[in-house]
Amino acid sequence: MISLLFFSVWFGCETTDKTGTPNPIDVPLEIDSVTVIPSQGIRSDSYLQCVPSIRGADYDTLEIRYIWYNETAQTEIGGNYDLTLSSEMVDIDDEIRCIVQATDASGEVAEAYDPVVVDQVLFPLTSALSIFDGERTGDRLGTGLAYLGDADGDGIDDFALGSGMHSDSYVQAGKVYLMKSYEDTMDAPARSFLGSGAKSFLGMHIASAGYIDSDPRPDLLLGATGSNLGGVDSGAVYLLTFEDYWYTGSAQVDLDNSTRIFVGEDAGDKLGSVLLGPGDLDGDGLGDVVLGSPEHSSVGYRLGRVYVHLSNREEPLLLDGMTSSGLFGTQVVSVGDLDGDGIPELWISAPGGSSQRSAVYMFSGGSFYDGIATIDDAQVVIEAEEYGTDFGVMLSSGDLDGDGLLDLLIGAPFDNTTGYQAGALYVYYASSYRYATQLSDSDADVTLYGENAEHMLGTAATALDDLDGDGGQELLVAAPGFSGKYTRSGKIYYMPSSEVMLPDFSLDSARRSFTGEFDHDEAGSFLQSIGDLDGDGLGEFLIAAPMANGSSSDSGRVYVMSSSLFSE
Repeated sequence: MISLLFFSVWFGCETTDKTGTPNPIDVPLEIDSVTVIPSQGIRSDSYLQCVPSIRGADYDTLEIRYIWYNETAQTEIGGNYDLTLSSEMVDIDDEIRCIVQATDASGEVAEAYDPVVVDQVLFPLTSALSIFDGERTGDRLGTGLAYLGDADGDGIDDFALGSGMHSDSYVQAGKVYLMKSYEDTMDAPARSFLGSGAKSFLGMHIASAGYIDSDPRPDLLLGATGSNLGGVDSGAVYLLTFEDYWYTGSAQVDLDNSTRIFVGEDAGDKLGSVLLGPGDLDGDGLGDVVLGSPEHSSVGYRLGRVYVHLSNREEPLLLDGMTSSGLFGTQVVSVGDLDGDGIPELWISAPGGSSQRSAVYMFSGGSFYDGIATIDDAQVVIEAEEYGTDFGVMLSSGDLDGDGLLDLLIGAPFDNTTGYQAGALYVYYASSYRYATQLSDSDADVTLYGENAEHMLGTAATALDDLDGDGGQELLVAAPGFSGKYTRSGKIYYMPSSEVMLPDFSLDSARRSFTGEFDHDEAGSFLQSIGDLDGDGLGEFLIAAPMANGSSSDSGRVYVMSSSLFSE
């Protein structure tokens, strides 16, 4: 019996030369078996080897032909005894066969094959519709991402990118770019905004404000957490209506055009680290604004404060945290109207520090209607059972189970369950939390843990469109600390909602994913769903790698990805 194993890369069929005399042994030529190694866990980047076991001929008189064939796609994809797959060759569930044909010197032929099935596809980030690189060294493009809708009415949705550490007239003043199309360029955005002072960090956080005036076109919230307008690092938030930023006569918009500038109360507040346009909270038909200042300390050290600016009130409603260093207001997310009063509910997080037990609070939108609310008015509280997990440092929402209500996504990137800072993501269905009062992280409907130490799963997550027609939105979740081929390159997992809801679903079951291009890119540090940019009827999404060396060191990179990669 002869076992043959070779190593090479092919772009045509390989054969061995027939030499010598026919085998005198009167044994029919047979291929006892063909084995593909590995036989399971096949990914779109797997390296495969084909090992045949042949008898009835001497090696010197034998010709062997290898054919790698994608049976599902009916295409030949290789002809050596080894093959490195790619996402261009294969898709999920494709059957890949290694076909071995052996011919001896007498012309006798034997053939056999071994099939394997592709379990996972890793898409290269370079398959993006477009890639935006930060303009300068240290810009860290992608620290802020926002979806604006069709601001200018041209039928194509718009979006904004932030470079929170961009330096121009001032060091690390920050810059924001408004893009009308994925074909726009960094040196010619539709509009841009520059920070107004050194280390203002404008663009570290940006958001759509919704519609705060009667104009049905989106307004903008731009955070500058390092602004000194109210004291050193007090922070500031610029509210610009569509008219403020569009009808300016210049592509570079002066922040003095802002309809309103919100200034942090005290030095060190860093107002602007959380921005939300949740819609109408007071029932007057106009959008309202929610701002977070998690490091605010007037009531207690880093207790945190949330400001609810209602359009019909001069002064904001204040919500203060309960625990020193609790960092209340680190994240705020709307989950729509759950109680039927026509006003959206809000979740606010207090992830705390290494010695804190994190918590997330849900407030009924109706509690803000008369301008009076305190943290004691929270209808639901979810607490982490362990200290120091950063439970709630990321909040997002989406309808994963297809019941028409928004489910809650909570990230805990410092969770140590599967390794030091491997991270975790918790999913709570609206049907589970809407009538509850007290929950813990162990009550989550779905819990996903990072694959290995320092992956920091749950740093970012976002819901996509319903791509498979089952009524539920699909899920993207990132682990920017993931190390594979490259150290801390980052990984982003795509999970159809139908799979997420399976009882035994885990991160290992995620069948489609992206990985960062190079060392220390930390791809997936920020994610954002956006509208349809390419006209295929599916919404696109943004993946940020703020540490990537795009145009220069740490300039940052943002990928505009098409959901058609996942559509079935």
